[in-house]
Amino acid sequence: MLLQTLVRYLYHCGEGDLLEGTVMLLVVSPLLALAGFYDPPFRIKAESSVDLVLNDGEELLRGRIDVLVLQNQFWVVVL
Repeated sequence: MLLQTLVRYLYHCGEGDLLEGTVMLLVVSPLLALAGFYDPPFRIKAESSVDLVLNDGEELLRGRIDVLVLQNQFWVVVL
């Protein structure tokens, strides 16, 4: 499965730069499946918003987490 994922990725890279969505389909999704993160007891959340406040309290950064895998205190984050 890992070799097949690499071969697919390299094949599609041959056409030039890959967009984020393509990399998610070709690489991230198969790796999450291989690791068992689509199965219970894990939960998948896609495109979650996140705010990050720095220690000085003045700067606020906003962004999106592409994939968040949750199981109680265990998190896997794909940015």
